[in-house]
Amino acid sequence: MSWVCFTVTLPFLILGSAVLSGHLTLGFLTRAGDSESGYKVESKLKDAGSNPEVVTPNHTITVAVLTDISSSLYSTTGYENLAAARLAIEDINADKSFLPGYHFDMLFKDDGCDMEVGLKALTNAYDNDENKKINAVIGISCSVVCELAGYLCATDQWNIPVVSHSCSSDDLSKTDKYPTFARLSLSVFKYTNAIIAVCKKFEWTKVGLMVNNIDWYVKTAGKMKELMTDKEKNGVYGIQVFLEKFYYDDEDDDGSMDESSDTYKLLVEQLNRMKQKVRVIIIVGYARDIIFVLKTAKKQGMNNGHFAFLTQEFIQADLKKDDKELIQSIQGVLDLEPLLNKSDPNYISFSERVRKIVDEKQYPKTGKDVANLIAAQMYDAVWLYAKSLKRAVDQNYGIEDGEWLVDSMTGSKWNGMSGEIRIDEAGDRLGNVQIMNIQSGDFKQVGTWWMSKNESLELSVENIAWPGAPEEHPAACGRQYELCETYSDAVAKITLMALVCMAFLFGLSCTVYKEEMTISLLPKCFAMLKGNRQGGLLDLPSLPLDKEIPRYVFERRGAISLGLPTSPKPRKNICGGGPRPRLSRRGGVSVDVEDVEAKYLRLLGDTEPSTRKTSTITQFTVKTSLKDLRRMQSTESDMTDPGVYAGRFKRKMSAPTVTRHRQCNDGLVEWSQLNRIGFWDFDTLSIARITKGRCLFYIGFQLLIKHDLFEEFSLDVMSVLKFLNLLEQHYEPENPFHNATHAADVAQALHCLLSNLRSIDSFEPKELLASILAALAHDVNHPGVNQNFLIKTASHLMKINGNTSLLEQHHSKVAKSLIKESGIISHLTLTDQDEILQTVEDLIMATDMAQHQKYVNNMKALMVSGYDSQNPEHRRVVLRMAMKCSDLCNTARPWSTCVQWGKLVLEEFWRQGDEEKKMMFDVTNMFDRDQCVPSKALTGFIDYIAEPLFTLWADFCDTSFTRDICRLIDNNRSHWEEVITLPV
Repeated sequence: MSWVCFTVTLPFLILGSAVLSGHLTLGFLTRAGDSESGYKVESKLKDAGSNPEVVTPNHTITVAVLTDISSSLYSTTGYENLAAARLAIEDINADKSFLPGYHFDMLFKDDGCDMEVGLKALTNAYDNDENKKINAVIGISCSVVCELAGYLCATDQWNIPVVSHSCSSDDLSKTDKYPTFARLSLSVFKYTNAIIAVCKKFEWTKVGLMVNNIDWYVKTAGKMKELMTDKEKNGVYGIQVFLEKFYYDDEDDDGSMDESSDTYKLLVEQLNRMKQKVRVIIIVGYARDIIFVLKTAKKQGMNNGHFAFLTQEFIQADLKKDDKELIQSIQGVLDLEPLLNKSDPNYISFSERVRKIVDEKQYPKTGKDVANLIAAQMYDAVWLYAKSLKRAVDQNYGIEDGEWLVDSMTGSKWNGMSGEIRIDEAGDRLGNVQIMNIQSGDFKQVGTWWMSKNESLELSVENIAWPGAPEEHPAACGRQYELCETYSDAVAKITLMALVCMAFLFGLSCTVYKEEMTISLLPKCFAMLKGNRQGGLLDLPSLPLDKEIPRYVFERRGAISLGLPTSPKPRKNICGGGPRPRLSRRGGVSVDVEDVEAKYLRLLGDTEPSTRKTSTITQFTVKTSLKDLRRMQSTESDMTDPGVYAGRFKRKMSAPTVTRHRQCNDGLVEWSQLNRIGFWDFDTLSIARITKGRCLFYIGFQLLIKHDLFEEFSLDVMSVLKFLNLLEQHYEPENPFHNATHAADVAQALHCLLSNLRSIDSFEPKELLASILAALAHDVNHPGVNQNFLIKTASHLMKINGNTSLLEQHHSKVAKSLIKESGIISHLTLTDQDEILQTVEDLIMATDMAQHQKYVNNMKALMVSGYDSQNPEHRRVVLRMAMKCSDLCNTARPWSTCVQWGKLVLEEFWRQGDEEKKMMFDVTNMFDRDQCVPSKALTGFIDYIAEPLFTLWADFCDTSFTRDICRLIDNNRSHWEEVITLPV
């Protein structure tokens, strides 16, 4: 990898010190006086395997209650939640038989539903003025604060249980990250199966998913879409989902909806796109976000009976019934909520007691007849912690091990104030879902999705009032009957299928005609070769015309293809006809089944056969070189001694030549530029154009000749050609930058850098061979996206290689697999093979920009201590640095070449950014084609990466050649500063 983009998120900036070790870790959060008070956070004794230490009961159990009473989200309901927490503590203390000898106390802090406010509230609670020891954190209104609290409270310094009443981020289910976290609310993702059941009930096959741009909401929406679209995963129903990420203006908390704002205009555009695709829209976000979308949808005329809207936990919104626009906007919405019977006498009694506390404390009132659902969940959250505490006391276990307390909540089951409660192994609540329909501003239950009854759905369709839906638009057909097929629809569908079949047959006939034309043209091409024996397209070896071809050569992926149709059976005349065998899979290998490295491509799993197009000129260039090999094979010894081949090739290719031309079907080709392979102004892009993208094949072979590696290792020509062909086929030609041309460019640059070293003769031949192989293969099988993208999308490569040097590990494994598959070094001793493969891996790993500074520091240390060319470790450091410089050589080429590479790398970045936008990921400026400023992006890379790297190399080499490279970089930087838009 030669380019990388680093992004840092706010939570890790805030918690940067939390990952340090020793007393610096969270030192600013440590409560004063802990060392003298005798309080001690117990270690995780269950992991140590020892008997738990019994802690003398601390008769006062202080819980920090965090809820939002200041933001516009939950300002009034927040006070009700606070009252519910007070009520729970009163009930626990009133039951003298529940925890005898223990008394619960409460310390309240306002989390503001904001990360910064929440962090301050949490630390103030932990380090409070009353010097109270906090035993648990209860509540927390928003997931951004929950993730922060869950992270802090899981540290060894705190080890405090967190029981939330409201947080719904799916990330909080990760027990490895939040081992002390549990919750009474349903995670947003857990509503997905209920949504699928509703869609199946109404036969909705297409839905829109509009999600708030907050990171955890976007991640959850992505998981929801994945589950909804895959019938095999959800086991119920497959739905086509269109995802849109909308934004909410925090300055619009008063609900005024400034129609001139960018957020409003963007939402209008998104809703208009949705109107063209779907009639059912699911809105995922806070209550204020849902109101924002529904009000905007009403202004766009979408409450006309043609659209349906689904929401989650919208019932907690503080709806003002005197706001007629709001009531009209939310009319007919289907809202999914945890199942709760508010007519139950116990809940009515609970509501009355909550209202009493609200009156006594003079809290602001919600104006509703009964307490809100979240207040009931707050009440149950306090009780869930109390029950786990009782379990610890009953089992004579320490009460201060937060992880143990949360772990003991698994399997908890009782009927709480918020309904049936069951806690799973992730600390999440499993619950039934009630489906509410908003009618005239009131939420009326029209159905239930029973998780406890085999995930069954009960829905009273006749009781649903749709958003402005007239009687003639039944829900079963979707809005506007788009799901009900008419006779004309069926005729149109059959006609379309007939047209597709006709197009397929036409394409098939064209393919057959093309193959026939290729066969008919072969005799003419060979006749041209025969008539001009003094010159060919390029002096490269290939298969002899008079030697039998083994069958396996043509039946394996990566075999040397002459571009000719061949028979499945061996033939002495390769120009014979017969169908070309179809390959069953891409990347197949034929190696020792015990060799895991060689099987790496097989381990990646079967993929579709390659569909890359090969032009006539590409096929013919390999064919035309047959005459050169045949001319040189005049003796029997030549047939058995590959070194003789290489010697003759070297003499022939290194001899001065004039520009030679050959035309066969595809135009004029020039090859004289290849003779400048040892010059820094060598233009690999031109060679790529001449060879129709096959420059790696020709340049790779030339470099092996230049360094006398054929003679040194008696390399088999067939194996070398097979390796280069395999390697070329495993680069993705659709990548603008990370393709075979870039690999060839890096290999040529490495050749120049090493050839201009004064101590080049000190390198062993094995090191030179490994260096060339590594350079050619350093980005093989690159997917065209960076490591961050693969991690965010949970790529299979991440699952195989982890998230450290992910791509470099992949390139290294593919490279070693292809080396073994081709057999290019199979004739060497096992020790030599291992050394070469290890060097190849080491040099490819050195291209990881995430480890850039480490390799730079190693080189600086070597220069300070003194370079010893006889020390293998010193030579390895130099090779790594040469590889790194070569990987960035495009920044140091002459400007005419540099600017072309700059356009290619930015285009690849922008394509990734386009995909990230489609997937609703945040896109950094460099990857956003609408925001990126090429001059800033590329001069910044030169200033911070390329220029310091090449300057270090120049200081080490101390030659005019390296100093000239540095001058080129400076010149390129000046040019980039003047670039406003990329030249065409």
